[in-house]
Formats: sequence, structure tokens, C-alpha cells
Amino acid sequence: MKRFVNVFAAMVVAFGLASTAAAKNSPFDGQTYPFITVDQDITDALRSLASHVGVNIHISESVVGRVRGKLPVMSERDYFDFLSKTFGLVDYYDGTVLYVYSADELKNQMVPLKGASPEMVERALRDLDILDDRYPMRATEFGSVIFVAGPERYMQLIQEVVAQLSPQAGGSVSIVSGSSPSWRPGGGTAAVVELDQNQ
Repeated sequence: MKRFVNVFAAMVVAFGLASTAAAKNSPFDGQTYPFITVDQDITDALRSLASHVGVNIHISESVVGRVRGKLPVMSERDYFDFLSKTFGLVDYYDGTVLYVYSADELKNQMVPLKGASPEMVERALRDLDILDDRYPMRATEFGSVIFVAGPERYMQLIQEVVAQLSPQAGGSVSIVSGSSPSWRPGGGTAAVVELDQNQ
């Protein structure tokens, strides 16, 4: 059953929370979104926003629901955050495509490093603008495995980088020199959130 949301009932809760998307991982800024949503399917609302911003968007088939009621004019970022919080969505922006999933599609996995160090992986992810601090990683004490959690596309990119950094694979990743915060094995947290969209 699709989830229907009265926007007036949800707005107080939505805007009482912190912003969903970190600035570096979002195609949206503080520009005003000049369109008013009235009784629109959530996927259509997301596509309209992406088209306005000029970004490609991939929406999972698990993203369902309908916005009912009249939304006031707000910024692009606030509008996207409102939809995300109201419908329980998670996202990842790889610089080209914005991937949007239902929260119950978050994945977690143990990734063997196969000779690469956690610090090397973290630096590569930061320098390639892949790392998203909303989805932290944990490393084992000896740095042979990392635990990662996040949306599908994010997980795929991490696994690809680890594979290229592995001495066994004989691959490499081009890194642009730069400083990044140190990352200690065991630091950070990772959580998987599941929401029932049928309620």
C-alpha cells in the first residue's frame, strides 16, 4: 500500500531535524525552488526537482508515496530534505547522478582490504570525492577488514576503490595530493535504519 502524507502534519517534524544532505554530497543549494507541489506522486516530485536543478536522478522502485496538501515555497535543499524525512528516503550523489532509495534498502557489508590499509582507502575515497560522512566506516583492530553501511551505489564505489587499491589486484587509483582528517581504526559508527512504508 502506498504511503500518503499530509504535508502540513509532517512539516513541523521535518524542519525540526538537521539537514539530511551534507553540502559536498548534495546537488542542491540555498536557491529557492519556485514550484508548488499539490497532490503529486513522490517520484514525480523528485524528478521535477532534479530537472529544475539540472541533475540526473535514479529513483529506486521501492520509493513510493504521494504528497497531499500544498507545500509552501522553500529552498531546493529544504524541499529535498522535507521529502526525504517525510517518506523515509536515503540518497547518495556521486557528482553526476543523484541516487534515491527507501531507507529499508540501506546495506551493510564487511569488505576485506586485501593488503590495502584503512587509511589508504579513506584517503582515496576523500580525494575522489566518494566518501560521504553520513555513512561512516569502521575498521578492525588490525586493519584487514572494514565495515561499511550505506545506499547501494555508495557501497559499489567503495568496493571498486578497495579492489583497485589491492596489491593482489595489481590495480591503482589516481590520487590528487591533499590533506584529510586522520581516520583511526575503530573510529566512527555505522547504522542501518529500517522504516515500514506500509503504515
